[in-house]
Amino acid sequence: MPREIKLHRPELRHGVLARPRLASRLRDTDTAVALVVAPPGYGKTTLLAQWTQSVERPYTWLTLTDEDNDGSALLTYLALALDALEPLEPRALAALAVSEADFATIRLPRLGNVLAHRTRPFVLVLDDVHVLRDPRSAAVLELLADQMPVGSRLALAGRNNPPLSLGRMRANGDLLRIGTDELAMNEDEARALLAHAGVDLDGPPLESLVTHVEGWPAGLYLAALALRDAADRVATAERFAGHDRIVAEYLRDEALRAVPDHLRAFLIRSSVLDSLSARVCDAVLERTDSAGILDEIEASNLFLVPLDRRGEWYRYHHLFRDMLRGELHHLDPALEAELHRQASAWWEQHGDIDAALDHARAADDIDRMAALIWCHGVGYLTRGRTETVTRWLEPFTPDQVAAHPPLALAAAWWSLIAGDTTSITHWASLAANAGADDSVLPDGTPLRAALLLLRALAGNEGLTRVKDEAAAAFALDRPESSFRPIALFLEGASLRLLGRPQLARDRLEDAGLLAGVLHPAIHVHCLSQLALLALEENALADAGARVDRAMQLIDRFALDERPAMALVYAAAALTHARRGRTADARGALKHGLWLLESLAGIGPCFVADAGLSFARTALLLGDIATAQMLVGEAARSLARQPDCGLLAERLQEVERMTDASAMPVGLSATPLTPAEMRVLRYLPTHLSFEAIAEELIVSRNTVKTQAIAAYRKLGVSSRAEAVEQARELGLLSV
Repeated sequence: MPREIKLHRPELRHGVLARPRLASRLRDTDTAVALVVAPPGYGKTTLLAQWTQSVERPYTWLTLTDEDNDGSALLTYLALALDALEPLEPRALAALAVSEADFATIRLPRLGNVLAHRTRPFVLVLDDVHVLRDPRSAAVLELLADQMPVGSRLALAGRNNPPLSLGRMRANGDLLRIGTDELAMNEDEARALLAHAGVDLDGPPLESLVTHVEGWPAGLYLAALALRDAADRVATAERFAGHDRIVAEYLRDEALRAVPDHLRAFLIRSSVLDSLSARVCDAVLERTDSAGILDEIEASNLFLVPLDRRGEWYRYHHLFRDMLRGELHHLDPALEAELHRQASAWWEQHGDIDAALDHARAADDIDRMAALIWCHGVGYLTRGRTETVTRWLEPFTPDQVAAHPPLALAAAWWSLIAGDTTSITHWASLAANAGADDSVLPDGTPLRAALLLLRALAGNEGLTRVKDEAAAAFALDRPESSFRPIALFLEGASLRLLGRPQLARDRLEDAGLLAGVLHPAIHVHCLSQLALLALEENALADAGARVDRAMQLIDRFALDERPAMALVYAAAALTHARRGRTADARGALKHGLWLLESLAGIGPCFVADAGLSFARTALLLGDIATAQMLVGEAARSLARQPDCGLLAERLQEVERMTDASAMPVGLSATPLTPAEMRVLRYLPTHLSFEAIAEELIVSRNTVKTQAIAAYRKLGVSSRAEAVEQARELGLLSV
């Protein structure tokens, strides 16, 4: 369903029967939650749409679909709905809508915070809540029900009770529930409905009809169509019933038979679509007159429900649609499958991948489903839409995944994001076995390039293999591939740790340019690696500039809660500490360590490198315990690696630094201040205190005082000893 339709109240048809007794209950009962629950055809959506026409508070509407069983997707649409009522601060909107933060501890409280800061009472309508089955989406619903602001109201409509604590809410007086019994039409309402359809019926026949259909509004409307042209309305009313099969037979034999041939053909073929517009009908049915046909169907009152005020989008009444689909399947199953394939292609072109997959599934076209999941699943995974891709992959058996390389590779990427490195190798091997060496994936990516990149990302066979596999993946892939910046970054990052700084710099610079604005996360990673290269050459100004740029991009694209950003925060923390920016270093260290806890799936050498950078930062800040903990974790990780380049030597160096007996007592108790760090950087030079003072634009006495304070903390008594000790501790480059 298009976004603008999900966030738009369904349009009311002209002359639709009002339900004043129900609308007044909604209006006069001021509970925090109003629940309208009943089977299809009871007018739940119509009732809420009528009610919102008269509410004094501003309202916003969200029609839920299967897509919202992904907690990230549901939060995105809720953010857009709330923003339409009262604009959210842009960063808050972006962080709520696009994030990989922990759902229960970070994102749900963030939604509660957004609700708490609403300044005006409002009404939030969620239609079709029965589609919500995922526990995380249910948790969002529970939070909305519990934390609606005072004076605001949550209205829910669905076919069955949503996953809420209804008993508690009812006991607290926070719930108004309108169910099947209340929505069922009484004789007065049924009489009015039939009269509006041009049928006069009263007395026992009306009573019999209402009893047979149990007040079901849709059944009454179908009965009205049957009665309108019946020779004996009383007899027709008495034998009419609401059983699905009978309704379908009636629709087929009585309603559809009376439709002109050109309308009948259009109705049957277009029934494959859940949402209809002239554009999609023209494309799928290969015609150019769909707009006029839809107008004709609407004028004929043939169960066409408008979905917007512009007269652009419609849907068929569900029972009518089901009958039409049965006709299509009976008449031409091959045509039915082809129409679904064409609908799948249209929805993919217009960005609704869920709808595209639904149609491919209806066509039983597993090859197209595999292509859709591969072409779009990796992007969804990197944007935090893991639950959506999980739902896409769930219907397939292991044998089906193994037989289709795009599905196997999508499963491997899912495993990468989940941190299941064993499954990465498993699915990648199955993809390799199912495809020829020269196979090309649906998006044009050579199969071998995709396999090499996955192995490089997993990084379980050492840095040299990462470098070689990333370079090979880059060379094999097509120039416009979105995977090439990733491959180039991996090659550059591994070259840095293999002790080839100039080649690493070249690769990382190229990767950053290739990533550009289309792949901001990769661009940020390249900047952080370049900053580390600059630190290793004691080019602190260059390192600081690159870190500052990386932080700007993280803020701009709301990347700060992605676990992989731990690698970036490690470079930032160390750079800030080396430059004497203690507060910034502490902030980057704290946030980076939080991200590092949930980082999984990426190469262990890169994670160990980040851990050592954090350890160095902790040492510079005087936090020996944290540094020792990080060194231990890095040692355990590197012990399992066959080839870790310079990391083994760097691990030993930081292990020596974290030896409590070698740490000066003064430094462990009170780390160097930013001013003392600035002076310390000049001590290895030939400059006198007076010359250093001129460089820093301070007095000679200030420089001398800060130098003596640094000597004391380092446990030395001379300039030469201070330089030697600082280099031993990693405060200065050798």
